[in-house]
Amino acid sequence: MLTSKAKTIGAALARLRKAVMLCSWAVGLGLATQVLIWSLVTFTDLRWDEIETQESVTMIVQSDMIMPTQIHLDPAQAIRAVAGTDLMVKKPSIESMPENDETTRVLNDANGYMGYAFRCARGIGTAAMSMMLPFLLLGTVIATTSVIHGCEKTLSAFILSMVVAMLVLPLGDVLSLPWSDGALTSYEHMTWQVDEYQNSPAKALGPFIFFARYLLLPAASVLGIFLVCLRFNAGVELMVTTTSEHHVDPDIEKEASGVKVSDSSGSRAAQAMTQIAGQTSPDESHVDAAPLASQVSKGEMPTRVI
Repeated sequence: MLTSKAKTIGAALARLRKAVMLCSWAVGLGLATQVLIWSLVTFTDLRWDEIETQESVTMIVQSDMIMPTQIHLDPAQAIRAVAGTDLMVKKPSIESMPENDETTRVLNDANGYMGYAFRCARGIGTAAMSMMLPFLLLGTVIATTSVIHGCEKTLSAFILSMVVAMLVLPLGDVLSLPWSDGALTSYEHMTWQVDEYQNSPAKALGPFIFFARYLLLPAASVLGIFLVCLRFNAGVELMVTTTSEHHVDPDIEKEASGVKVSDSSGSRAAQAMTQIAGQTSPDESHVDAAPLASQVSKGEMPTRVI
């Protein structure tokens, strides 16, 4: 039968395990959502729409002849200008100008939907990661103060969670990391990095840094969250199993608890002494049986001396 202390410790650890599992699932789903949206933004044109535009030409009504400014407008020159001399320059007609067709890319509604999902994933993941750290700390405190086998696993889970939190939470500026945000970043910063990567000239370490930032870092964070849950669950399982085991002999437990046993069975020491005292010699035909330890010897009647 479990004691009240063991029941309390087991119930507390079981609830902490559920809370840690819910927070880890929230962080993992947030990171997976951001990686999925980053893949769509990087490798597809889902957030862009192409619109064909034609260059408009301004219609100006004026003379077809342009006169240089160096010419003095006297009557003779005006007559020659009308006649079309080489001093005048003929303007090209509007119909002869080529038409320029261009394609413009504009953001569509899918960009807004992806941005909203990206921000929700960041908010939920950051809140869950911030809540999981106190839960792990509380479980470690309960395990270490109760001196139960398995507390070392919960302690290692808490230490690993601190490392994962440095990668997930936006602590880049505080820790002087190559990136300002953590694995959970903002949509505006992510799209700016994608456009910069696609439009900038190729560099030696450009692709490696880009994919390490938005693919390897979230993958490492998800792996760390999985290891934290694995270690914490193993520690809780050991602690719950240890508090529910019984290795005590029932007779010894009764004697230690002060429960009075029946006279028919007697205590263990009395039973052992009775068995030793009740043993007979090898030759029972010549030697009388020894009296039991619980009986009084009859003895022999003294004889009267005459």
